[in-house]
Amino acid sequence: VRDFARAIGRWAKTDAIDAEVLAHFAEVVRPEVRPLPDPETQELQALLTRRRQWMDMLMAERNRLDRAAPLLRPSLQAHIAYFERRFIS
Repeated sequence: VRDFARAIGRWAKTDAIDAEVLAHFAEVVRPEVRPLPDPETQELQALLTRRRQWMDMLMAERNRLDRAAPLLRPSLQAHIAYFERRFIS
């Protein structure tokens, strides 16, 4: 839809324009209606998304540890240990 909006020259960011572009996109493109995933699939997707977020935070903390001042290292190490216990073991 973003590329469609750009192609028709409606690239402003307001709710009214976004609604118009979405409606116009639906009229022109006629995308296939797809059902929502079942509740179990939605829950699994949410869990996987959250795990990916936690893993990103773990990587960020490990990267910070390399450059951290000595005073901050115990805090970072504790945080890293928590992430590792929670999501790796």
